[in-house]
Amino acid sequence: YLDAMSLFAKGDTKAVKELLVPLRKNINTPLALFMFFCVDLQEKDLNGIAANYTALTTRRGYANLQARADSMLSFFLQKNLKELQGKEAQLLPLATQLYARKKEAFTAKFVLFLQKRFGTIDVSLLKDALNSFGQDPGIIKIAIEYFLKHDLKAVEKLIARYKQYFPQKGADMLRYELILASGKKDYELVSKLFQKNFSQALLPEYWNFASATMREADLLFLSKDKLYSPFCNALLQLKKGKKDAACDLLENADAKGNQTLLFFAAKTLARNGRNQAALKKYALFPENSPYRLDVLLNTSELYAESGALERALESAGKAYRLAPDLPETQFCYADKLYRKGMLSQIPDIVKLKSTVAFRDKMQLLWAAGMRQRIKESFSRDQREKTRELCRRLLSVVPNDPTALECLKKLNNMRL
Repeated sequence: YLDAMSLFAKGDTKAVKELLVPLRKNINTPLALFMFFCVDLQEKDLNGIAANYTALTTRRGYANLQARADSMLSFFLQKNLKELQGKEAQLLPLATQLYARKKEAFTAKFVLFLQKRFGTIDVSLLKDALNSFGQDPGIIKIAIEYFLKHDLKAVEKLIARYKQYFPQKGADMLRYELILASGKKDYELVSKLFQKNFSQALLPEYWNFASATMREADLLFLSKDKLYSPFCNALLQLKKGKKDAACDLLENADAKGNQTLLFFAAKTLARNGRNQAALKKYALFPENSPYRLDVLLNTSELYAESGALERALESAGKAYRLAPDLPETQFCYADKLYRKGMLSQIPDIVKLKSTVAFRDKMQLLWAAGMRQRIKESFSRDQREKTRELCRRLLSVVPNDPTALECLKKLNNMRL
């Protein structure tokens, strides 16, 4: 212990580490705890840091050692932010404990950021941080993002506060002002904000707003941009009821890799009966597209409508393998298997749950698959398997005639 203390006093924490193994279990003095804490900080051992920091800061007295530990922990968190990614669950209670002892803007932001990641903001801590560090831009932004979902009036005040303290950074508030105005359904203000701050960076969001609201003034303004022009004009034609003119524009429009515009074009063409044109648009999506699942589901339906069941089944199968737990992919794949006459595979695809979307339609497909399995097993004289399949079907579809008739035949065979 004395050797460790001597080395620690000289700042040789690497040498101290070798002497600590037998000491940790036998010596529990505040100074020893502080020494262990320092070495754990150097080793970035979060479990050791938390244990020794808690033990040290809950001892009475030794305020100087505790204050030093607070400062060292704060410095450690700031210095090692990137390296500590992925360890948020360990860091949150440690940082919360630090903030309760030593209130700093960095620690407040650190705790609130982690809480936000876990979806549980401590409102009292947030308000305390605003009162203590109300001029910190990061804390104001965290508060705005929280109150956007809970108190729009508070958001207005916080935006005004930010602009007051940071007039040269007023543009930082634009996104929040847009969300606030949209939340209040003040579409005139949303439009003014977009047009006043018109830039390439805002084009995707402006398109989302204009296409969702179908406001003529916004579509006309956005159509000034060469890329968005044909898509905006197509919406304007649709608004006038001129579907053919709109589809002609979309067929010839080049999205130039903009997948949002491309997906809009494909969906709109399909919705208005231009299936082959829609399929051509869908074929332009890369395999790693964020729209990949929707593209596969939509192309499956389009192929089925055109009678190309093989391709419809292929697309549906890819969608199912991409997201097998989604009711949408289960239904799409099961529907195509049914159309292809491959009914016996359906029960392996469809997962019936009481809360699942379009459960009734999925149950019909599942039941059709079970009836096919019953017929096949009965024809092979697999009696026990057939009985089990009948029981499964009857548990979901009571009084199913196929299952009841088959059980009757099986019972007669016994006689």
